[in-house]
Amino acid sequence: MGAKYRLGPELEICGYGCADHFYESDTLLHCFQVLRKLLESPVTQDIICDVGMPIMHHNVRYNCRVIFLNRKILLIRPKMLLANYGNNREFRWFSPWNKLRLVINREPAQEGETLGELCLGRLLVASMATAEDISKIQMQRKGNYQDFYNKEYMV
Repeated sequence: MGAKYRLGPELEICGYGCADHFYESDTLLHCFQVLRKLLESPVTQDIICDVGMPIMHHNVRYNCRVIFLNRKILLIRPKMLLANYGNNREFRWFSPWNKLRLVINREPAQEGETLGELCLGRLLVASMATAEDISKIQMQRKGNYQDFYNKEYMV
């Protein structure tokens, strides 16, 4: 197929219309179960995937983008400007993110799992691990990632 980047809609894992179900812990749990399946799936290998899902951090719910590549979460990007007009009532279920960047060192949730550092917030995606992964994909597919590799992209 040749896709290099896969972008999904806002809150695509659970659906935008969950309404008060966003208050239920099961909604968040099932979103993480789906995310885990996506991370482990061979279909998402060698493609930068950008999916939308709710995430709770310090008992505060955020409407987030989760960006991952080759079974590694590169970034969790909470929404900073929420829609609160017409039919949209995002402030009812989510809080806007008000920090620039937060790096969390996570302990493995299960034996044998490696999570390492997890970035939460607004930042430029430019890390050695990301560059190395993109380089491997470039060699495998003989694609031209030079433009992506030399520029900094705001996520």
